[in-house]
Parts: sequence; C-alpha cells; structure tokens
Amino acid sequence: MLAVYEALCPSCGGDIDSHRLSMGLPCRSCLGIISPGLDIIEDPFERARAILSITGRGGDYGSIISQEEDLKAFSSFFERVVGHSMWSIQRAWARRLLKGSSLVLTAPTGSGKSTLVQAYSLYMASKGYSVYLVVPTRELLRQSVDRISSMASRSSARVRIAYYDSSAKKDLREKALDVIRAGEYDLLATTSSMFTKISGILSERRFDIVVADDLDSLIKSSRNLEGILSLVGVSREEIELALKIASKKYEIALARASKDPGELEKSREEIEVLKAELALSLSRKRLGQLVVSTATGKSWGLRSKILREILGFEVGGILEYMRNIIDAYTQPGGDDIDSLEDLLKTLGSGTIIYFSRGYDDEKISEIINNLSQRNLRIGIYKPGGRSLRKFLEGELDFIAGKASFYGSLVRGLDEPLRIRNAVFIGIPKHVIPLKSYLADLRNLALFYKSTDSQDTYREIYRLLRRLPPTLPPVIKKILKGYAEAGESLRETIDLIKGWIGSAIPIARQRCRDGIELGGSIIMCPGNSEPVAVIPDAMTYIQASGRTSRLFSGGMTLGLSIVIPESLELLSLLYKRLKRYIPELVFREYRELDLKGIRREQERSRNPGSMSGQPLSAKSVLMIVESPTKARTIARLFGSRSRRLIGPYNLYEFSFRRDDSLYMVSVIATMGHVFDLSTEGGVYGLIPEAGILIPRYGFIRRCQSCGTQYTDPVEVCRRCGSTRIKSSEDLLKILRRVSSEYDEIL
Repeated sequence: MLAVYEALCPSCGGDIDSHRLSMGLPCRSCLGIISPGLDIIEDPFERARAILSITGRGGDYGSIISQEEDLKAFSSFFERVVGHSMWSIQRAWARRLLKGSSLVLTAPTGSGKSTLVQAYSLYMASKGYSVYLVVPTRELLRQSVDRISSMASRSSARVRIAYYDSSAKKDLREKALDVIRAGEYDLLATTSSMFTKISGILSERRFDIVVADDLDSLIKSSRNLEGILSLVGVSREEIELALKIASKKYEIALARASKDPGELEKSREEIEVLKAELALSLSRKRLGQLVVSTATGKSWGLRSKILREILGFEVGGILEYMRNIIDAYTQPGGDDIDSLEDLLKTLGSGTIIYFSRGYDDEKISEIINNLSQRNLRIGIYKPGGRSLRKFLEGELDFIAGKASFYGSLVRGLDEPLRIRNAVFIGIPKHVIPLKSYLADLRNLALFYKSTDSQDTYREIYRLLRRLPPTLPPVIKKILKGYAEAGESLRETIDLIKGWIGSAIPIARQRCRDGIELGGSIIMCPGNSEPVAVIPDAMTYIQASGRTSRLFSGGMTLGLSIVIPESLELLSLLYKRLKRYIPELVFREYRELDLKGIRREQERSRNPGSMSGQPLSAKSVLMIVESPTKARTIARLFGSRSRRLIGPYNLYEFSFRRDDSLYMVSVIATMGHVFDLSTEGGVYGLIPEAGILIPRYGFIRRCQSCGTQYTDPVEVCRRCGSTRIKSSEDLLKILRRVSSEYDEIL
C-alpha cells in the first residue's frame, strides 16, 4: 500500500512516498520523472551519483558519494602499501575511521586491526594530520615502526616518523627526545609506558589523531587515560564532569536499592544537568580523533565510563575468536627436563614457551639453562634484552617467558611466518585470596552449595533474587573496600560479611583436596591460606593466538600444547574456553599426526598456496524495537561493548557460523518510529485519485509526562516541558550508520 512519510526525502528532506523510498530515489518534487534505467542501478553509490547529476541537490546523496570517494581513496592506498585489499570487517572499520569520529575496534585477535590502524595512521599523516601511535610493548613498537616505514616507501608518502625506543643507545634516545620536544614529526610512535614518562613534554601538544593499539595496557592507569584524552583536546574539567556523571549513575543504583523514589529522581535530574554541561563544553571545541583497538574488550570500571561519557563508546567483552589452532595437552608431569627436551626437539623452530604463575624467575632460568646445555637454541625474554629479536630473526629456535596477560610474548607479537607453536608449562591462571573471591555473591552462593551448606546457600540465593541487578557489583566494591555502604545497605553488608567469615574456616578444613566452584577451584598451596585458582582463559587465547595470524587471505595454522599441573585444572580451563570458542577441543598430544601438522603449517604460510583457513566475514546491523531485547541479544553472545550515538546505544558483538565471522551491531528503536500524522489531508489521510493515502509522521514524546505527538512541537501542550524526543533523530542515525554495514536486518 502506498504511504507518505514525513521528511524522509534523501535529497531535500521533505515528504516522500513509500514507492520512491523503496527504490532509493528522491521525492517527486526533486525528481518528477524517473530517467530510463535509473531505477535498475543496483549499486547504491552509483545510483546516488546518477541522481545527484540529475537533481543537482546534495542532501544525503552528496554525503554518500563523499564517503564512498574517501573510502575508495583509502582502499587504493591500503592495497598499495599492504599488498592486498581490505576484507569486509576492515572496510566497515575504515568507513567509521574516515568519518573522523572516535571509536573502539573491539574484535578477535588476528583480525587485522593493527594492520588497518597502521595504514590509517600513515594515510592521515600523509594528508597533513598530526598522528600519535601508542603501542603496549617495545617489540610491537619496533614492528609497527618497521611496517609503517615500509608502507611509506611503497606509497612514496613524505611523512616524518619519530619514535622512542628505550632499549636503543643513549645518543639515539637523546636524539629522539630532541625531535619529540621540537615537534619535528608528522607521526609519533611510543610505547604506553614511555608515554607516561614523556607526557610532560606532550602536555601542550594537540594531535588530530591518537591511535592506541591495545587499549587494555593503556588505561590500566587513570593518569595515562587522562593524558591521552588531553592530547585530543579534552580538558581536566571535562574529565571531572564525566567522572561525576559516572559516580551519579552509581548513586542511582544505590537509590534503587533503598527504594527511595525522591532520591532516585534527584540523581536523574543531577545527571541531566551534568550531561548538558559536558555536552555544551565539548560542543565549543573540535576534538581530535581517538582510535583504540582491543582484542579482549576488558572493561576498566570508571575509566571506561569516562570514555563513554566523553567520546561515546564503552568497551566490553567479546565472545568469538578467530583462530586456526590445534589445541593439545600432555599428561601431568611432562615438565621434567627430559620430557621438555623431547617435546621441543619434536616441535622445532618457531616455538614460544609460556611458564604459568608459580614458576619464579630463578626456576625459569634453571630450566632454560638446562635445556640450553642440551644444545637447544633457546633464550629467555627480558625487557630490553636481545633474545626476542634473535628469536624473530631465526638466531634462536625457542623463546621462553611468563604467561602474563600484559607480557610482551602474550600480546602484540604479529609474526605469522615465524611463530608456529606455543607450549604452556602449567595452566595460565589467576590466584585470588578467598575473602576477595567470595565478595562476589554468586561465588559465595556456589561455595556454600559445594560444601553442602544448603541452608546458607538458600539464604544467599534468596537475597540475590531480591536485589536489583545493578546492586551485586556495588556490594562487591563495598566488600573489597572500594566504596562505603550507605545506611540502607549496612544490614545487608553485615550479613554478607558474616557469611564470608564463616566460609574461611570451612575452606581451611576442606581445601586440601580442592573445592571446585564452577570455573575455579579453592586450594591451600603449601598449607597457606585458602585461595581461589581460576584458569586464565583470556591469557591462553591471547598467547596461543600468536601462532595463528591473518596472512595472505587466510589464517595460518598454529599448534598449542598445554602441560597441566592436573587434569582437574585442565578441565576447568577447557570449560572457560568453551564460552569463548565453542568448537575448541583439547586433543591428546600422543595422538597427533605431527608430520601432517607441520606440513599444513608450512602450506598455510606459503603466500601462493592460499591454504590457510579461508576467511569470510560480514558486518551486520540488526534493528530491534526493545532496548532490553538489544541488550539481551548482545549479552547472549558474551558482549558488553557499545557505542553511543546521541541517546541511542549500539551494542556490538561477533559470532561464527560455519566458516563465516559475523560482526553485529544491534540498535533499538525504543518503540514505533511512525504514526498517522494529524497534519496533511484529513486526520492523516490524503485523498488522491479515488484512494486514501496515509501520511505518517515521526513520533514525538514528552520526556516529562509521556504525552505523544506526530506533529512538530517544541513545547509539550500538556505539561509545558521542552524535553521533547523525536524519532526523527533515530532515523537520521540509522541512515548515517547504515553505510558501514554489509547487511541490515
């Protein structure tokens, strides 16, 4: 049925009928007669170009063409400097990057984030923009500078590149500092730790673009985050406002718990005032672009909330990981020198050895020295040392280090041709004091259930069911000493402290054999105080991911072998890994066809063979009606990442189906978008040629009293409020972001 929609013409912004909209054409006022062949042009960008040449009006068509031309120029540059074209996910990111807005690239390890941001940094520097690239480790700094320099030589771009390598000779370090002080560069690159040291030198400098390749290591420190934000033009006062907004939202959670409607409304009003003040302050300046990439989406409490309030994105976990890795294990006890020697000689060159928590520096050195005396070319990674460089250049066959989430061997190494295997001596794990672990009410409930204390378990479970969903994290902070309990929570906190106090002696009595709690186990190592041992799935994924990287259109094949302390801990690691990688299977090392694996590893690293695991990826925008549904869909896939566009949240997650990776964004319309207008025709019906054509208008809703309108209004006729929200804003946002996606659902 034909209908008319208010203000949706892509050319003039006037009314347009549904027939023209469905064909991607402007309204009849802009284009009276459809030129032959115009309606059958399938490419939306070519159609927009043809329409613009006929109508002479820019509107949305002009924006579409401009964006496409920018993307084509960057795509050509990328292909020239990298050697192959961008794949689907990189194209979606590139569209967002070229719009100049700050964003976070939350995606699986090995998906090409670093390559894209390196090419983008060089491209923008060649256009005259000042760019600062921050990376987590010295080795990644060297890799990044080498790659960007190589890209620059292929593109003939005249870009002055400066970088500070703290392991370089003294005269080179001093020369680099002189260049940084003088600002004699177009593109600056340092590690995040070096940024902390030179932040004073850069304090007066403003960059057009700051690229943080690995957000996790950068915002561990509040000082680092504030320093980075200042480089793109955010003032200390604006950071304070963002902190106040985040704190007020915490107060709302407490107000909900106390069921005080007056306090709740007061906090909401204060947040609105603070948000308006922050928005006004930011609108008076042109901020630089902050681009951050992360493979884990790890959230950092209030620090990540600052990014949300100021730049419009929030980092959360992601679920799907791209990898082409054979995961295997040996029986416990395979960490003696003879067994390790046999294993490493069998695996051969290109192997990283990760020692888990529990192996101190002295023990690691003893093991590596023994292996070295048996004619294995092996070294230990040390910050500032030469061992890693020797390993990457082939002088060493093996490199060893700790399985630490922020370690240089775990993050940032992108050497698809060199790194093939990973060996884990002990399972990567966290060890947490039991009292701190039980501050989480779910863990506390599980503890009492596992120790057959059913009455206490039921009490905790009943409390959990009564509490609002926002309150358990608040209680956890209070129990850990990060916040104080209000009057309304004191009784609850005292009750929980009593349960935790009673749990400690129970654990001491029973932890010799281990108490399994879901994905963790309570132990008393060396007859010490009880601790919770939690297998570290994220470190395992990151570390093993060094063996399987994006290369020549596919993922190289890697091999990861775990030598566990016990099969119980291996089982717990497996359960945790299955949440992130559903298809993962641990195979017995003795059952592997190692000759066949080595043959496939070699083939996947042959540029001409295209034998790596083929990649197919698609970016998808999903539109739903309910915000709760949007949130639930994202959380079902394990993600809490979101970007904020105006008042609307775009939840982002990824998942794999067969051999395809889908990167999905979900946005909620928060109800209907159109309703029959009271303007135009009779009660929104336009008589034309003997039929009645409905005219639909945007829904405007008063945020104070809830009254709904379909006519343009600035003041609510019922309560006099000016807080009117229109669905027109949502439609503009959907049009703006839709070009970033391959498919819209």
